[in-house]
Amino acid sequence: TYLPSIGLAIAASWGWEALTGSRLRRVSVALAAAALALLALLTAQQTRVWRDSVTLFAHALRVTTGNHIAHINLAQALAARGDRTEAIEHYRRAVAIREDSAVALGGLAQLLLAEGDAAASERHLLRALEVAPCDHRLHITLAAAREAMGRLDEARASLAAALACAQFAA
Repeated sequence: TYLPSIGLAIAASWGWEALTGSRLRRVSVALAAAALALLALLTAQQTRVWRDSVTLFAHALRVTTGNHIAHINLAQALAARGDRTEAIEHYRRAVAIREDSAVALGGLAQLLLAEGDAAASERHLLRALEVAPCDHRLHITLAAAREAMGRLDEARASLAAALACAQFAA
């Protein structure tokens, strides 16, 4: 947004110069310099917030309430860097805020499965599939959870459902 604003800034500054005398011009320059310094400081603070996804979404959670999307995004960023325990907590918070979030339920289920809790993973996946019955990724994860519990026939059925959903989506 900075580039399109350059022309407006030039027009405003030339217009201001035409309207003010030399005394007001000095005051205007001092005020503009102070405004630029303040904006530079605020920009530096904001770029620290945007350092990475974890920092960004942690900040979003500090300045909002009931933000299940920020919890999901933070959980995904934490999981990507290998912090499963904290990611699971943020998925749980997202589910607490929005019980019908298939994304939060599915993400939580994947991490629980990776942590070895296939039964809890299956419970969350079944809830997610109530919301998104033809999400092939949920069916694939459900197949993996059922396979981990030794229920191979159910795992095959889940893979067949995933294939049907994937073909339906294509």
